[in-house]
Amino acid sequence: MRKPAPIRPASDTTQDAEGPSKSELKRQSTALQKIGQTLVDMPFDKVKRSPASPELLDAIRECQRIRSHEGRRRQLQYIGKLMRDEDGDTLSKWINGETLDQRLEVTRMHAAEAWRDRLLAEPNLLAEFIRHYPEALDADLHTLIRNARTEKERNKPPKSARELYQIIKALVTKSLPATEPHDNPADEADDRRSGSAASEYDDGDEPSD
Repeated sequence: MRKPAPIRPASDTTQDAEGPSKSELKRQSTALQKIGQTLVDMPFDKVKRSPASPELLDAIRECQRIRSHEGRRRQLQYIGKLMRDEDGDTLSKWINGETLDQRLEVTRMHAAEAWRDRLLAEPNLLAEFIRHYPEALDADLHTLIRNARTEKERNKPPKSARELYQIIKALVTKSLPATEPHDNPADEADDRRSGSAASEYDDGDEPSD
């Protein structure tokens, strides 16, 4: 004679109907708090373009203004509560997109700096640069390179070198795709410059090595 199937406890049969477990709710709450903390750590000029609610944006802006440790801690707790009513998935995707944009911008800056330094060291590489960036034909890069080298020899402010950098960066920005690149023409230059000192032409728009 077959034994009757065991009767499942009521807690097992009703678990799905009761919703997420306490541990799952804790994980969700922690994830939302981390998103809120990430938004607080970002520049507000960027955060205000996010899909966050106006109430959350106000709380983030206030938190960024607070200097006392205890006051900031209380404000972060408040932000954590507000996050419960936010679309965490949408905010997370937006944050990831902003992070990618930042990586792309750094890639463009380094590529522009590498090309600028290569051209100043070896002006005959201008033909190679134009092959990668045909629009460079419209710019008088030859004159800028010559002037930049003269300024360096005479210990003058690197005005031409900085102007050269800006033109190169604009060309690189047009050329690089809107997704994170795996290869770009400046990779070779980065390899050659590995371990070298930071560029002497750095200004506020350029990355430091």
